[in-house]
Amino acid sequence: MTKAEKVTFTIETLQKLYPTIPVPLDHKDPYTLLIAVLLSAQSTDVRVNKITPLLFAKADNPYDMVKMTQEEIREIIKPVGLSPMKSKGIFGLSKILIEKYDGQVPQELELLEQLPAVGHKTASVVVSQAFGIPAFPVDTHIHRLMYRWGFSNGKNVVQTEKDAKRLFPKELWNDLHLQIIWYGREYSPARGWDLEKDIITKTIGRKSVINDYYKKKTKDMLLELEIPDYIGFDNPDQNTGMMDTKGWELELVWNDRVGDFTYSVSANVSDFKSEMGDLGGIQFLGDQVKFEGSEFNEWYGYVSEGIFQTQEEVDNSAVLNSN
Repeated sequence: MTKAEKVTFTIETLQKLYPTIPVPLDHKDPYTLLIAVLLSAQSTDVRVNKITPLLFAKADNPYDMVKMTQEEIREIIKPVGLSPMKSKGIFGLSKILIEKYDGQVPQELELLEQLPAVGHKTASVVVSQAFGIPAFPVDTHIHRLMYRWGFSNGKNVVQTEKDAKRLFPKELWNDLHLQIIWYGREYSPARGWDLEKDIITKTIGRKSVINDYYKKKTKDMLLELEIPDYIGFDNPDQNTGMMDTKGWELELVWNDRVGDFTYSVSANVSDFKSEMGDLGGIQFLGDQVKFEGSEFNEWYGYVSEGIFQTQEEVDNSAVLNSN
């Protein structure tokens, strides 16, 4: 599938999933949108939508906002985080809007970026959603998916925005940036990602290599406490076992589409070693004995080398006895 075909597939899929696109942040005009987007930095839309009604009940325009002190604004917006910086920015930009723009939010991206606490992303969201001017603000979801889909190298959000504007038609920018955000949240999150549900990445995603080195400690393993047989009771269970596991995993995945045919190829290689920690004494589990420092599934001092592939390997392997 060519890059152009992948772009077309992405657009068509997003339009089918989100024919009507909800706006994440509640607002009623450019000013309330500007404040809501500013508050959303390092926060969530859900949390912001709970706080903005409280703030806007007291001040939903720059004239009422400057009647409040920065401390009063800060107390209201504390739950969204970074309240000292954000309250200062809200008060400062409100004052500038009154002094320079008659209380109105300017439509020019460059003028918005000159306001306190307003960066390129915030300004792009405002011109896009408030004024309908084509823009492609890049948030963490768009940055992640542009890389997963092979549309950008993931170097930084500046490059991602350039690539998005280069690949997607300008008349679709305002819809696409919201559609990609919703898709990222629902189908292609950073955590708990299920590739089977992520139809776009599964179909046109980049060749990916996932290399994971891990070191894990298992605690409170349920083991039998060894007691002398003459006592006449079964060994009681105790949560004392510990095991340390070190290993690595390498996964190579390739997804592509040829016409209506979609295919995926993957390979996985891994290796790990688990060693027993404190076991509360020597443990006998069937034909195996475990003691601190031994490898998991070690056979009476002999370490299994894996699956036997030839009769010679079987004949030359260690045995428990000569019977």
